[in-house]
Amino acid sequence: MAPPELAQGSMKSGAAGITKQASVPSCAYVTFLAGNGDYVKGVVGLAKGLRKVKSAYPLVVAVLPDVPEEHRRILESQGCIVRQIEPLYPPENHTQFAMAYYVINYSKLRIWEFMEYKKMIYLDGDIQVYENIDELFDVPDGNLNIYKPIPLDYNLVLAMLWRHPQNVDLQKVKVVHYCAAGSKPWRYTGKEENMQREDIKKLVQKWWDIYNDSSLDYKKPDVDPFASVTSCAYVTFLAGNGDYVKGVVGLAKGLRKVKSAYPLVVAVLPDVPEEHRRILESQGCILRQIEPLYPPENQTQFAMAYYVITYSKLRIWEFMEYKKMIYLDGDIQVYENIDELFDVPDGNLNTYKPIPLDYNLVLAILWRHPQNVDLQKVKVVHYCAAGSKPWKYTGKEENMQREDIKKLVQKWWDIYNDSSLDYKKQKDADPFVVALPEAAQLHYIAARQHPLQLI
Repeated sequence: MAPPELAQGSMKSGAAGITKQASVPSCAYVTFLAGNGDYVKGVVGLAKGLRKVKSAYPLVVAVLPDVPEEHRRILESQGCIVRQIEPLYPPENHTQFAMAYYVINYSKLRIWEFMEYKKMIYLDGDIQVYENIDELFDVPDGNLNIYKPIPLDYNLVLAMLWRHPQNVDLQKVKVVHYCAAGSKPWRYTGKEENMQREDIKKLVQKWWDIYNDSSLDYKKPDVDPFASVTSCAYVTFLAGNGDYVKGVVGLAKGLRKVKSAYPLVVAVLPDVPEEHRRILESQGCILRQIEPLYPPENQTQFAMAYYVITYSKLRIWEFMEYKKMIYLDGDIQVYENIDELFDVPDGNLNTYKPIPLDYNLVLAILWRHPQNVDLQKVKVVHYCAAGSKPWKYTGKEENMQREDIKKLVQKWWDIYNDSSLDYKKQKDADPFVVALPEAAQLHYIAARQHPLQLI
């Protein structure tokens, strides 16, 4: 399922920037779901199976936009992390003899964009795991050759039982793949061809035993739900097709200048145009599209339209793949490394107290209370006061004539215009992953030794 090379194809928005793997320690199982059919039952069964064998890792479900809300809620109720991806289509000259379902499956390549995970194991939705296989995450990079047949123990395709039963030892099988025609347990009627063997009937029943076991339904943990999530990220927000994208680009370059070890994740609303997404991806940002979230109507009558839009920032709490996040508005610039904030023990950073000026100097403080500011100590400047956005600055804005403010505006531009701070692809990065952000330019690049194992 992992082609050694890709022909040129069409890419849509959603490609993530490349994050250095050393700073992305988390692992996950991943599967794929499209449409409003009954395949959701297979994914639910897989989630419960992974729980039954006490896997330490989450199940991430890459869903296409046509997966209905009801199915997404079902998956979330089973503890799955649901990640919407945009469809990816093969070149037209590769589809004339392909079944429609296999054309849809091309979108699975989007999974390579989940750069927040150091290693992923892909499992189709018609797979069931009957013994813990977490040990596969410990296989050193490059030691699991995905171009050789996967041992039957880890991927028993049911057809093997009627074609080559002498090669199968069911006592050793950890993973069963119900992919043969007529072998989906949730569709099984007993009349399917080749499905009358007793060993096959037992494997179908074994799947149902897990699916119907209510004790395996997801239960919210009593302990810290983030205990097994080790990755961190800076997060910002972007909406619409305005010039705020310049602020986010400046922030990304600023974090690079101070040598932050963590990625910048941009939560984007659907109305952010493709051109702006490509700009952010070219600057190494990880893009996460979120759906708009609106406040109650009775709370919006006196609110400015922009503040109604920013209510959607609450969606960031849904990014469960990160143990800790630091939110930075797009009009913030970081002038000194602040990664130490990720090391503050949980509960020791009281978010209900004012943030010290060193970490959030709102520019208006300089003309209202300049005596309280020591610019030598300031690490973060927030250009949020009226007229203070550097990319909108004309020199005529009220209160912006102070020399210290002019210097801070110029300091922002020095970073924004510094081409040496533009994102550079990792020289040692997987060439397949490096190619993803190149819009519509996948030129026969080998997908070798990427930490995505496929079953």
